[in-house]
Amino acid sequence: MHNVCRPFVLYNDFLPPGREIHSEWDYFAFGYYDGISVGDNLFTEGDCSLELLWQYEKEKLKRLEGKYSEKIVFGFRSEEKESEDVSVKDEEFWRLAKEKGTEYPFIFVTLLQMKTDIEKLNLKNRQKLERMLTNPSRIAISYLTLDNSDIILVLLCKCYEDGTHLLDCFHRQEAQSPLTECGLALTYSFTIAGIHRESLNTNLDAIGEAQKSPVRQAYVYVIEKRPGCIDYIRDRIIDMIDVKKEEKRVSKESILGCNDEVIVIKDVPWKSFLKLFQDSNGVLNNSCPDYQHNLIGVTTIIAQEQAEFFHGGRQRGILAEMRIRFLFLVLN
Repeated sequence: MHNVCRPFVLYNDFLPPGREIHSEWDYFAFGYYDGISVGDNLFTEGDCSLELLWQYEKEKLKRLEGKYSEKIVFGFRSEEKESEDVSVKDEEFWRLAKEKGTEYPFIFVTLLQMKTDIEKLNLKNRQKLERMLTNPSRIAISYLTLDNSDIILVLLCKCYEDGTHLLDCFHRQEAQSPLTECGLALTYSFTIAGIHRESLNTNLDAIGEAQKSPVRQAYVYVIEKRPGCIDYIRDRIIDMIDVKKEEKRVSKESILGCNDEVIVIKDVPWKSFLKLFQDSNGVLNNSCPDYQHNLIGVTTIIAQEQAEFFHGGRQRGILAEMRIRFLFLVLN
């Protein structure tokens, strides 16, 4: 039996963030968290002591420099090794994540809270779920966790929408959801989406070419250093994504709350959008001088067009219309 304890580290920058490049992050994250790193398996052969978790956290705390906070979630998995020469799923998954970061640049770390009997969370049932979620453009792996969630589901995707449409169906298409087919009932989920940081900086052309559709809409919530700074940032974004002001694909609106304004970006290619987050030069990256001189904090939320599921919305209306026409023909 091969036992796994894999740490997932979720980072939050302090405000304002440090100016250094976050070289320890494996993924740049969108939304509440700013970055993700995935640690090595803590359980070496023959040693599955829970003290290893405590030691890992203590070592991570020693390296904190007061510029960001960390949340560590541990994922547990046990697998039978077919032979000494064959890697288990966990090892193979993360080897692929490192070696093919450009091919599978998007990661989705989803914490699932279930209302399911604990015996249905077993590895065999989760492996069935992983097979259902895996296709040529997406691979999946799952772990049990000690957090207030039950399962950590990790997706590596070639396209952003390959992950978002699947996770959306967990809530909007519950009856036909892969979770339901595996006997798993969902109570709550929280997803951290990110992009492979090294590939973002070195292979942006390849990532952009692989995307099926543009960024439909992104909301960049901004805290400015002084009044008027956001006008400059908006103009820099327009310059970087190479659109004309009159096209109105980049706008800004005033909001209340902890942020000052929101910059709305619509229908731009992924390559242009992701360029904004590259280390050193991306205007929405903390290591960029434009960010350092004008901004205190940035939170980016990406909105994707909702998929039309067969049982709801427009499709339901089409079915109803077809039934009415059929009845009309029969009755006449």
